[in-house]
Amino acid sequence: MNNQYGSIEDLEQATLDESIDDVLRLLAQPYVRTTIRTLYSRPDTTVEQIAVVTAGSVAVTDDHITTKEEFDEIQLHLYHATLPRLERYGWIDFDYEADTVTETGIPDPIYAFLGVDMDE
Repeated sequence: MNNQYGSIEDLEQATLDESIDDVLRLLAQPYVRTTIRTLYSRPDTTVEQIAVVTAGSVAVTDDHITTKEEFDEIQLHLYHATLPRLERYGWIDFDYEADTVTETGIPDPIYAFLGVDMDE
């Protein structure tokens, strides 16, 4: 298969604390994928900055400018679903009060699977 993602075999061979099925379910979420890619280049960031990148990704994918309402929905989804899930995996530290996010251990095979250029 020739696409933007790495192979499932690479994930299966990686040492992950979670099952491959759980990881694939997590990575099936577009906001999760965008958040992880964002954290590679910005390991210390804010919820708003991740929302801006995510809104841009949605705008490109859907071929329209993201509205204020859509942006607000993205922020809510990040705050209540995406970021808590990544924190449960131990991959980020999410400070709810400060609205900051710090990458704390996203495994390299996850970045590679998502097509992040780790040579930059």
